[in-house]
Amino acid sequence: MNPTRRMWAFFAPVRGTLYWSTLLSSLTFISSIGLLATSGWLISNAALRPPVLTLEVAIVAVRTFALSRGIARYFERLISHNATLASLTDIRAALYTKLEELAPARIGIFRRGDMMARLVSDVDDIQNLPLRVFIPIVSATLTSIVASVLAIVILPTAGIILAISLLIAGLLSAQAAWRSAASSEKQSAALQGELTDSMIEFFAGAADLAMLDHTQQSLSAIKATDESLTQASLSRAFAQGLGAAIITAAQGVALVAATYLGVAAVNSGNLVGVNLAVIVFIPLAAFESITAIPNAVLALARVRGSAERICEILDTQSTSSAPETTSAVIDSRVQLADVTARWPNALDTTLSNISIDVPHHTRIALVGRSGSGKSTVAAILAKFIELESGLYSLGAIDTATLSDEAVRSHVVVSAQDAHIFATSVAENLKIASPSATETIDDEVLWNALELVELDDVVRALPEGLNTVLGDRGQTLSGGQRQRLILARMLLARADVWVLDEPTEHLDAEQADRMITRINEATEHSSLVLLTHRILDTVTMSHIYVMDNGQIREAGTPTQLESAGKTYSTLLNRERQAQHKLG
Repeated sequence: MNPTRRMWAFFAPVRGTLYWSTLLSSLTFISSIGLLATSGWLISNAALRPPVLTLEVAIVAVRTFALSRGIARYFERLISHNATLASLTDIRAALYTKLEELAPARIGIFRRGDMMARLVSDVDDIQNLPLRVFIPIVSATLTSIVASVLAIVILPTAGIILAISLLIAGLLSAQAAWRSAASSEKQSAALQGELTDSMIEFFAGAADLAMLDHTQQSLSAIKATDESLTQASLSRAFAQGLGAAIITAAQGVALVAATYLGVAAVNSGNLVGVNLAVIVFIPLAAFESITAIPNAVLALARVRGSAERICEILDTQSTSSAPETTSAVIDSRVQLADVTARWPNALDTTLSNISIDVPHHTRIALVGRSGSGKSTVAAILAKFIELESGLYSLGAIDTATLSDEAVRSHVVVSAQDAHIFATSVAENLKIASPSATETIDDEVLWNALELVELDDVVRALPEGLNTVLGDRGQTLSGGQRQRLILARMLLARADVWVLDEPTEHLDAEQADRMITRINEATEHSSLVLLTHRILDTVTMSHIYVMDNGQIREAGTPTQLESAGKTYSTLLNRERQAQHKLG
């Protein structure tokens, strides 16, 4: 289905309301025509000094048309905007539902700023579909018909010329607007997303850009995008001006023709003199509704671009749609066999033919430099990305037969950059609850904080567990954030733990204590530890040394230490450094 039509389908529940709004919009313009026509008749008739009673009906009509115009406009705006905003809520709900299916792996194919623009600016643009496209075009059509019929009743030749002028003005102004700026309007949504993304990246990385002396290059790229967006705005302004010029010219032709034909009709006795002003004033008001058509065409082009970008999200396939297997028992044994995988949109494979075995209730570690593929293994275990080849099983079950949610109910991942929400300490911990209906009392929270040696820090906060943390936990130090994330993991009670750099930002003694606590907490679970700190791995059952997406060494800590290769070298360096630091 056409993206614009798909967006229009979201307005189906309120379409009846929009039809009433369209009638009210038409009534607004018709009231303007009635007001001018009646005023012209009243002024012309009053100049002849007739009895006052003959003018009473016209006087009341003028008042009625003046009041109905404002009242109809008010209720049209009120009703149409309420209906439209309700439908925008449905569009946003559909997008968030889809993002929940895509999270977190497939969301990575969209840049952060561009995603925000799609969720905010593009959805806001869709409101133009009923408000600035459907209602203006339909009401302009209805108003033109009424104005033409009224003019034909009074003076047929003038009415026919008015109808032709309105038709030509509407078609030509729409075509001119479409040709002049439709393509640039369609690109505006993409340019807005690109500009938003560039701005977010610039401010997020301002310090790094300054350090690398790349600030001006980044600003130049932002300026280039802004200039493209400005050019699109100039094209829109030109199209609006061109459309207005066409409508003004057509209105002038209709006005001159009405005046000429009206005077001729009065002289020939085919038109009552007081109706001359009426036949002249009707074109003045009739073209008011037509002026919205160029803007409606431009709005349609903008809506089309935004609709396509929204549908890109709605049409994106999630990583898996497999039904959850309920008949088989899932245990904590994890196996990766000859697995090859890459991140979405990545050009090169991240992992190549790796095999990892985590027996039931066993602790293993993955070590290696940044970029070696450790975090990709964690993403696979949580089913954040799909395999290109190979097998990933939990117990005896191939995870390809399990839904994403089923896997994540058994495998819990604590990423290196796990998010700290701008809410209370308690709420940041309670999201670890295995069930949305399960409540965690404060005593359990304090026990978890005590295990990670964070209880004294939280007790010292102004409101304890109810203290609201800053955005991304900025009110905490790096080590405190890491321990808060670890406390959240302790509350999750997972069958398989996947911890990415759990001792980062901690001093050596505290890191050793945290590893001990982790080993105790995972006594009845399986643990996959991803770390740069080799000393964290000496208590593990098995270790895999990774490099460039492949496993270079594998064995117990004792076996790898005696092998004298990469693991042994790194371990000795850390021990020497720790010894020098006392």
